[in-house]
Amino acid sequence: MTRRIACLTLDVEADHHDLARGRFYEALDHEPSWEWLLRFSRDRGLPWTAFVVGELLEARPDLASRLAAAGWELGLHAYSHDPAQPDTLDEIQRGKAAFRAAFGYDPAGYRAPLGLVTLDGLRRLQAEGFRYDSSLFPAWRPGAFNHLSVPTLPFAPVAAAPLAVGAPRLIEAPCAVVPRLRVIVSVSYLRLLGLAFFRPALALFGLPDVAVIDCHLHDLAPAPAAHRQLPLFWKLVYRRNRGRGPALLTWLVDWLTQAGYEFTTVGAMTDWARETIIHD
Repeated sequence: MTRRIACLTLDVEADHHDLARGRFYEALDHEPSWEWLLRFSRDRGLPWTAFVVGELLEARPDLASRLAAAGWELGLHAYSHDPAQPDTLDEIQRGKAAFRAAFGYDPAGYRAPLGLVTLDGLRRLQAEGFRYDSSLFPAWRPGAFNHLSVPTLPFAPVAAAPLAVGAPRLIEAPCAVVPRLRVIVSVSYLRLLGLAFFRPALALFGLPDVAVIDCHLHDLAPAPAAHRQLPLFWKLVYRRNRGRGPALLTWLVDWLTQAGYEFTTVGAMTDWARETIIHD
């Protein structure tokens, strides 16, 4: 039987990808959302990998304490979450420094804002000692990226890059999409498209044998005040299924469980992939 692995990931960042004027973190301060997520994960025995924005760790030392206490695997979500410089050396190095100051060790994993990692960025991550990246969505998002040629399973994106002695090869862990349709499977997309789309889509096409699921706290929390400052298009997007995030995440975890997926962290999964399915 083919091994099926699911990784639940949380992007810890400003509300609504900084689309509002200014940066707002109301979802981070919505205690019922945190409490629900921690209780749900504990009751189900679900491990998580959280990717945290570096400057947020500097501004909110209480957040670092909360994440460390949760016992989750932690990775870096760039330093400033600026889509104009998602994977520059400055963003990577400043983010590493903020992460190290908060947790006392270097991050093993990276996620670029909005999935906008480049091949040069992946080379920088490998040179900086990262073990894995989980940025790419093997899909097409108009005006943002066209990654339809990206594999849906973990792969080594910079195999030709030089490695220090004993250093691991960087593994890319792409986020989950529905095969053939190449529609992203995340809590945000579950809210946007609804179960009327995802129930038949997953019944027909399933998911890749390795499924990395993306989630944000603003998917789970009520609409923050910053919602009023969004452009009309994004207001309509974020209004879809508002308040149903916990129920939709529960539905997806149930579907993955019934489909025979085992849950682990992205780091553990990519270590397994490096030894098992990645070939030079």
